[in-house]
Amino acid sequence: MSTGGHLTEPPRGYLSEESKRRFTLLAGILGAAFFLAQFLLPMLVMFLVLMPTMIGHEFRSADVDHATLWRGELWLVERTIRLNWRDPATSAASLTLGHARLADLSEAGPVLPLDATAADSSPALLPIGDRLWVIGADTLGYYEGGALTRLSGASRPARASKPFVYAGRPAVITLGSSPALTTLHVEGTRTEWRRRELVLGLPAEAGSLKALEAVETEGRLHLFAELCTETPEQCSLRYREVEQREWLPLVEDSCSCASWTAIAFGSSPAVVFSEEGAGRANGLAVVTVATDGPRRQHIETDGGRLARRSWRPFSLGSRLLLLSEGMPGSLKMLEVADGRVVRSDDRGGRREAGVKKYRREDSRAAA
Repeated sequence: MSTGGHLTEPPRGYLSEESKRRFTLLAGILGAAFFLAQFLLPMLVMFLVLMPTMIGHEFRSADVDHATLWRGELWLVERTIRLNWRDPATSAASLTLGHARLADLSEAGPVLPLDATAADSSPALLPIGDRLWVIGADTLGYYEGGALTRLSGASRPARASKPFVYAGRPAVITLGSSPALTTLHVEGTRTEWRRRELVLGLPAEAGSLKALEAVETEGRLHLFAELCTETPEQCSLRYREVEQREWLPLVEDSCSCASWTAIAFGSSPAVVFSEEGAGRANGLAVVTVATDGPRRQHIETDGGRLARRSWRPFSLGSRLLLLSEGMPGSLKMLEVADGRVVRSDDRGGRREAGVKKYRREDSRAAA
């Protein structure tokens, strides 16, 4: 005799097929929620914890691009922004002129406040003799004898290159329809930028001008130009003496993403060149102008990594100093000799004393 219906055994571990379906759906929802929570919760906690401390907090950043060496110390302009998240309109910015010891990047003295009107600009520092010139877009002055003298009536010319020293005076290259070598003349309180026409004569086949810098060595002014074509995009660095007409190749077939700075390396003009290589960090090199053509020396930074773009080189005799800013206000300096890093110093964003690190080879040599 048979029963009236066919009984099916429920899925193992579940009361019924409907119970299994509900459990699977709930497990999927919880899994997705936990997956999102591991990303969102840390951000939320960080926001809730840090936001109150950021109200009225100060942020400091260093203008590495316009830093300079003067009297055996590092001088740079620092920007301080006091944020007020409750009322952003009341956030204030200020600029100060500071200097640090090259030995460990610790402060070498009190900072000097600059003009409040210059808070939105980035003044360049230019050492000439006993004066450290501060050249902004709308402000001009010099630091001498522990005091800052502000000059009026001579704004930086429009479309001007990075300031440089020429014949013992601050100078710039002005571009436009009629390029000129423009130097600053000061007589008492009267200041004036005087122009001297300059024929650039850039090679048209190399592309359009992207950047121009100048360096004076042994009384001779050298021009460096970055030229880039559009299709395909290809860049190169050329150089010439200002009294010559022919532009000579310095770095061929470079990337438009490359960073470079012209310096006087010893008694020779040079550029410190940085370009990203395939599958690795920045490749740094010093390309020196020599009588027999450019000489390129690769720099092995090893663990002393620099920021991608925010760095500046300085010549220190036969050695090279590389300054970089990491987190806002923090500084890192590498000392390079014979193409390798022999010393590195760090200064955190809160102005603590630098931490000095030496390679083992140098420690043994010192011993």
